[in-house]
Amino acid sequence: MVLHTILSILSFLTAGIIYYFTDMYNTWYLYTLLIIIIPILYVVFFGLYVLIVYLTTFLMKSDKETKKPRAFFYFMVRQTAIELMIVLNSKIYKTGLEKLPTERCLIVSNHQSIFDPMVAMKYAKNQPLICISKPENFKLPICGKYIHKAGFIPVNRDNDFEAIKSITKATKFIKDDLASIYICPEGTRSPNEDKLLEFQAGSFKIAYKAKCPIVITSMANTKNIRKYSPFKRTKVYFDVLEVLNYEDYKDKTTVEIAKYSQELIENKLKERK
Repeated sequence: MVLHTILSILSFLTAGIIYYFTDMYNTWYLYTLLIIIIPILYVVFFGLYVLIVYLTTFLMKSDKETKKPRAFFYFMVRQTAIELMIVLNSKIYKTGLEKLPTERCLIVSNHQSIFDPMVAMKYAKNQPLICISKPENFKLPICGKYIHKAGFIPVNRDNDFEAIKSITKATKFIKDDLASIYICPEGTRSPNEDKLLEFQAGSFKIAYKAKCPIVITSMANTKNIRKYSPFKRTKVYFDVLEVLNYEDYKDKTTVEIAKYSQELIENKLKERK
């Protein structure tokens, strides 16, 4: 919320300066223009922020592997993600946040849109929350280089060796107390909101190797953010369903945990319809 606070202060201050130096304050009914001016200024300042961030990417190199999350870049990614949810007029309803562990963990969720990790990053305890993402996202303008520097982990599911490297890196982040990890075991977005794609059991190997809690969460309606924003508010639901400690799952297979997690999330999504 730091970025939101800064943009809000700049918008109010600029509106005040405009009113003062244009003598609008002498005409009482012109005060109503503040209702229009302040939101416009807010969007303008956010646009300038995005432009500045974009220009800085030309000074950044992303050819080297990021060995560990870098605090400044993660801060920028998280604050921008939170701000996007505000600018895109999304209202997030959340339940079960009290279940979230303060220790490093693996957070799993269904996958509806690019906004899923943004929601998780906002509410996860014990930041940073590093996301495992497809390699294409690291080539995106503006955010690609920032998520690389922040420590996000690309995973090539078509290359077993590369996938193992990604799992090993994510495990190290947790074991070395550097970050928690967020992953969508579906691997890609499901076209059906109620019936998820089969969860890939390999995603859960991170937790087994790190012996950390598995946090099962569900996302609902994030796919409509792009459709409705910014003129219609999108109601997004983020539910923390269950936390499995290592003692709870150590004697189960990754296939069993994957199936259990998928069923738990599917049942919650049906409730949210």
